[in-house]
Amino acid sequence: MKKRRIVLIFVLFLLCFIFLFASSSFFSLNDFEFCLFEKDENNTYFKVNSLNVFNTNLMKKDFGKSIFKVDKNAYIKLFEEDNPEYRVLNAEYKFPNKICLNVCKRKSVFFIKSGNYFFVLDEEFKIIKEGLNLQVNNEIEINGRNLLQEVDYFEFFEINSSCLYGGYFLTANNTLINSIKNFCAIFSQFEIKIKDVKTLTFFETNNTPNLEIKTTGDFGVKLIIENIGNEFDKKLSKILFAVKALLNKDKIKTTYGRLLINNDFNCFF
Repeated sequence: MKKRRIVLIFVLFLLCFIFLFASSSFFSLNDFEFCLFEKDENNTYFKVNSLNVFNTNLMKKDFGKSIFKVDKNAYIKLFEEDNPEYRVLNAEYKFPNKICLNVCKRKSVFFIKSGNYFFVLDEEFKIIKEGLNLQVNNEIEINGRNLLQEVDYFEFFEINSSCLYGGYFLTANNTLINSIKNFCAIFSQFEIKIKDVKTLTFFETNNTPNLEIKTTGDFGVKLIIENIGNEFDKKLSKILFAVKALLNKDKIKTTYGRLLINNDFNCFF
């Protein structure tokens, strides 16, 4: 009985010690670490280096709190809102008093312009950069066409561009975003590289949304996909397969300037 009492006292003493130690300044959050990762050719992430250049003003709200009382995942959204060009892979505790965010740089894939104002987006349609007369390189322009007149994306889909900002995900409920979520992944399966796409132009015929893909490079062919609301992924894959077959025959540059796939999955040159 006496031995059990001694053990109980010892356990209580140990628990009190752990509680006091965990609540001490030794475990008070006072720093963040940012580790930059990149993908290798096998799509596996590897660490490049540690960075200390990010805006963390909003993230200092919990400084001084015990790290055991801080939710590390709550900082992911704060970080990505402050740094729209980066995506957080995961968050880790670095004991005794630090949180580490492992991040990667978002790849700019598309751009949309409204007048002279540019919005640069990644493959998730997140606005990672914006501004007047931005320099764009291999990004794909997204626009629209009413009848024969080209208009900007926002006018075509009746979206108010003035309310958009860096860090905003373009998630408006329109046919474009619903259709081309897998656009980059599908292109990677064929010989036409995503950098060979110059513009995506959306237009309507008899209230049916269609897409014109203008390519560059050696062939400069236009791909027309009718009714992108109906199994767009399959149509895109089939028309790219046709392009690949023509490339293998080396005829696409001299013979074909336009390929069309209709709603019945038939291709026409």
